[in-house]
Amino acid sequence: MLSRRRRVGFKSRLAWLNPMIGVLSTTTSKTGGVTTWEPRRTYKWVEFYCRYGFWGVCFIYGTWFGLSALVAGGYTYENNCSMRKGVNFLLRKQNKEGGWGESYRSCPEKQYVSLKDNKSNIVQTSWALMALIHARQMDRDAIPLHRAAKLIINSQLDNGDFVQQEIVGNYEAITFSVDMVYFPIPENLSDVTLWYQSKKKSGDNPSGWIDTWKF
Repeated sequence: MLSRRRRVGFKSRLAWLNPMIGVLSTTTSKTGGVTTWEPRRTYKWVEFYCRYGFWGVCFIYGTWFGLSALVAGGYTYENNCSMRKGVNFLLRKQNKEGGWGESYRSCPEKQYVSLKDNKSNIVQTSWALMALIHARQMDRDAIPLHRAAKLIINSQLDNGDFVQQEIVGNYEAITFSVDMVYFPIPENLSDVTLWYQSKKKSGDNPSGWIDTWKF
């Protein structure tokens, strides 16, 4: 939120953080985690009846947030095992065309299930791409990022929209149709800016790569 306000001309002030921290603290459970609506306050056995992967489908979605949180905490691929495990998980699940596609069956089966024929989903591909950019995959091997970006670009329609694909939200049957446009953009352009600037600083030419993505 702060980064978006800065982009539209608002000045960042420390005072903004106080009410935000206050709201987050009211939703923190005894375990230290933050739930969707309010702190967990029921018996452990009740969780057995809750749906696994309650919001997004499912392991790609969670890995994206997990890696972003670790980066915000100052951890890197080099100094943290969880970062390495998350990055390597996404790289293993990238398919031949450069994308990611996870079935809703991951939620009830509680293990990663690929889409039929290992096809790609543009929203999930965008989640994975943003996660890898946050984890600075471009410093190690940028090819997986190029392949994912190329798939997203080539999937865009002439009017700028994207075709409706599989359901990627598991919350009250939400199809996340807005996410097809929101995430491929992607939602925080600072991720792409970070990647672009890092390549220019190293003397590489990211613009040349982008020119070759559309064919």
